[in-house]
Amino acid sequence: MDAVNPDYLAVRMLSENPGRLPAWMLPGNMLADRWPVLTSLYHGSLHAWTLAPLVALFGPSLELLRVSHALWGAGILLLLFICLRRGGAGTALAMVLVGLLALDPAFIFAFRSQLYITLAPMVFVLLALLCAARAQAAASLGARFGAALLAGLFCGLALYGYFIYAFFVPGVVAWLCWCQFASHRHPAVRTLLVLALGFGVGLALGAAGYLLGYGLIWNEEGGVEGLLAYLRGRTSELKAFEATPSMPEVLATFAAMVRAVLNGQWQARLMLGGDAPYAAQNLKLGLMVGVTGLGSVWLLWRRQATAWLGAAWLLMLSFAAGAMYFGDRLSGHHFSPVIVLAYLATGLVLSAVLRTFPAARRALLILALITAAVSVSGQAAIQQRLVATGGKALYSDAVDRFAQEAQHKRPNALHVFPDWGLFMPFQYLSAGKVDHVVVLDDRVLRAVCANREVVLVLMGADGLQRMPQLLAPLGLRAKAIETYADREGQRVVTAGVLAPDDEARCAAQRAAQQAARQANEQARALGIHWEPAQAHRCRLSSASLRWRLESHVSPSANVQVRARQPGESEFKLFAVGGPTDSAMIPDWVTEGTQFQFSDSVSARVLATITLLSDAQGC
Repeated sequence: MDAVNPDYLAVRMLSENPGRLPAWMLPGNMLADRWPVLTSLYHGSLHAWTLAPLVALFGPSLELLRVSHALWGAGILLLLFICLRRGGAGTALAMVLVGLLALDPAFIFAFRSQLYITLAPMVFVLLALLCAARAQAAASLGARFGAALLAGLFCGLALYGYFIYAFFVPGVVAWLCWCQFASHRHPAVRTLLVLALGFGVGLALGAAGYLLGYGLIWNEEGGVEGLLAYLRGRTSELKAFEATPSMPEVLATFAAMVRAVLNGQWQARLMLGGDAPYAAQNLKLGLMVGVTGLGSVWLLWRRQATAWLGAAWLLMLSFAAGAMYFGDRLSGHHFSPVIVLAYLATGLVLSAVLRTFPAARRALLILALITAAVSVSGQAAIQQRLVATGGKALYSDAVDRFAQEAQHKRPNALHVFPDWGLFMPFQYLSAGKVDHVVVLDDRVLRAVCANREVVLVLMGADGLQRMPQLLAPLGLRAKAIETYADREGQRVVTAGVLAPDDEARCAAQRAAQQAARQANEQARALGIHWEPAQAHRCRLSSASLRWRLESHVSPSANVQVRARQPGESEFKLFAVGGPTDSAMIPDWVTEGTQFQFSDSVSARVLATITLLSDAQGC
């Protein structure tokens, strides 16, 4: 599911015919039917853009997907090392902290689960910290503007990656100001204005994906009112702005989420459907809280706290404020940045402590070895369950097996995925070469009646029970069913090859198609023409209408054009033109779209055309 969303779009971006591949996008957010902008109101398509070059070079595979995620992880490790060194940590301590993070099951399995999309943008937050620090040493206003611009740019890119990174913006701004006041006790107003301008411009550039994406929704929905109506509907579904629970409930939720993410159990629940407990799994959390909290207080009391430790606290407090505002509307994967923050803050405290008590190195080494042992134990516990189960639900290797078999057993079949999420790994793993759609409707019936092999694919243990219920309204049945189970025997994927349950239904379909062809020929004889002549079977497209109907309308009458999409019961007014006129149709035409032409004075229907399939594969 989210472990390949939005990465799967890389296949679509590189496809020769991207329109044939379904995509989960916001309205209008697929530029030129190929380039994704926003897949959701709260995150962009950053991972699809970064994965696309690798897919172009090596082709899509599960291994390549994991390599791409590992590159994000490696970037975080490298930048954490640099931040620790800039913050005063010695090379050895920085390497130990980075090594412990690399061993941590919370970090490793974040990139094997839904958390990868919320953890990867920490790369940009760490870069923003480093750029803000550069502004302190800049010798000119131009150099400070450039450093602030880069800090804002990286914050914006992180925000485009996922909305929770907006929580860090106040912290980075505060750190930028701190650096200026640290180097200039009373910085000139002009300097602060230059920093504000640079950061603001950079932030706008980095987050431009949101500005573009929301603008595309505005265009698609017909203006400001349409955009606001769409946003109200979606935010209502997401319950994004419901009342926040009481403060004790918020604090309890915050603590529970941080604990579950830092000990790796949230990641385990996603992949395995439950916890994978291991010995001393909360020891690391206790050590980090104790070292960071008590150590920071002690360093403040001795006036030995460093500016970089202040930066870590600014980020933690800034994130905590944002997370607490949303309360229980956030879940565990939104807290993944805490994994990196915990190691950053712990390392900065330890480096300051070691400068005062260098003899503590041996004790810290022992603690590091204990922490490493706990992490290895956690890796083993989670990996053992992964080997035993192969993952659960959309994380199961049953999904991989199904996608691979589909390419070899039924490469020419049309696969139908009405359950959300399953088409994403299928599209990626099949390299987009196997036709698939995400709606079970009359077009599927027409494909079956045209003797095309069609496979209905359902997700979950109840797939066998739901399949006949879904097929009955279309008069279809599954003539052959295959199931794909996880390694513990629980059904994950159910695939049924479809056949007509009632031949009369197919006969009626063929008769309707023939009647539509005859009506189309009559419309052409009247002087109505349309391009393209036929609609694509599995994607939306634009079209143009032209008509010459002077001899068929009342004097001084206009021609009213009404449209009806498949599944709609009534025609809706689309355009009004003269007796000889034309109309352009945006990207919502598909097989079965109908246009009705009528006299505006007498209301007499002149002709009805139906866009029939071009008979090409999806």
